[in-house]
Amino acid sequence: MAIEPIASRIPSAATIKSPAKPGIETGSAKAQSEPNNDRIEITANSGQIKKALDTAANLPVIDNERVASIKQALAEGTYAIDPERIAQKISQFELLSTEDSP
Repeated sequence: MAIEPIASRIPSAATIKSPAKPGIETGSAKAQSEPNNDRIEITANSGQIKKALDTAANLPVIDNERVASIKQALAEGTYAIDPERIAQKISQFELLSTEDSP
C-alpha cells in the first residue's frame, strides 16, 4: 500500500469552483454590465504554506535506505533500542501537543 503525500490530496485554487447561486445570471452580458466587486487577499502566511507544501511534495515518503539498514540490524540482532531516547521523544511530543490545544 502506497502512502500519498498530503499535498496530493489538496485541490489547487484553480480547480475550486463556487457553486452557482440561484437567481444570479452567469451570462457574459450580465457580467459585463455590472462592476466586479470581487476581492482576493493573500496573506504573508500563504506563501509560506505554499512553499512548505511544495517542499513536502518533493520529499520521499519512505527513506528506503534507512528501512533497509534497520531491517538488516533487526535480522542480525544488532538493532539497539535506547529507552531513554524514546521516553524523551514521547515527552517532547506531549509538550508540543499540549501547547497547541486551547
